Amino acid sequence: MKRGEHVIVDIESMTPKGDGLAVLDGREIVVPRTVPGDRAEVYLRRKRKGRFEGVADDLIEPGMPRQDPGCVHFGHCGGCRWQDLAYEDQLRLKEKMVHEAFSRRELVPHTWHPIAPSPDIFYYRNKMEFSFDTERDGSLQLGLHVRERYNRVFDLEACLLQSERSNQIVDCFRRHAIRLELPVYDLKSHEGLLRFLVVREAKGTGQIMVSLVVSEYPRENVDALVAAALREVGDDVTTCIVTLHTGKAQIA
Repeated sequence: MKRGEHVIVDIESMTPKGDGLAVLDGREIVVPRTVPGDRAEVYLRRKRKGRFEGVADDLIEPGMPRQDPGCVHFGHCGGCRWQDLAYEDQLRLKEKMVHEAFSRRELVPHTWHPIAPSPDIFYYRNKMEFSFDTERDGSLQLGLHVRERYNRVFDLEACLLQSERSNQIVDCFRRHAIRLELPVYDLKSHEGLLRFLVVREAKGTGQIMVSLVVSEYPRENVDALVAAALREVGDDVTTCIVTLHTGKAQIA
């Protein structure tokens, strides 16, 4: 068994990160977007730290029923892992992960309580951080990180985690940043301006706070970007701040 081969595996358990884990010929194979009980044809993408990391090319027999994930970015985005599973199955997997975490440390709780399900499956988050980046052709992007790639961002069309209003704010800031030709901060050269857009939403009141994180301020057209975006998104945004971040760390 070597990198580049295709193998058929049975997913037996999960990693602490929630990826499927199979064992073949005594070798562990980590397969994202699989769950225990799945049988899949897997492409062995690479070997790292004694484990193979694979990609499921074909789900031969699912251990759990799959559903339409709803999100157009599912699988590419580094966020949601199990959106193609029913919410009840997601809870069962999470509960199993908690039990296994305690078991690995030989901890025995006095009582196990089941997970309390959330009343809202989507649009429940009150804070999201979005990153600016540039595509290979130099075009500006604003969105979330590609799975397992800290230095790559995809242009967000819509996210189901915060709210539709949040998606509109992201789109608005992106369009006006492109129109004003504002440069994006580059992780290698440490030059450029735009770094992050943070959206906080109070679910109880509906009020929204937006923070535009830049590497230099005052700077030409930053205020123009904020003003243009606020005129478009309306009165829901009650607070908008410009945050100056001159360090190299990618922290919003």
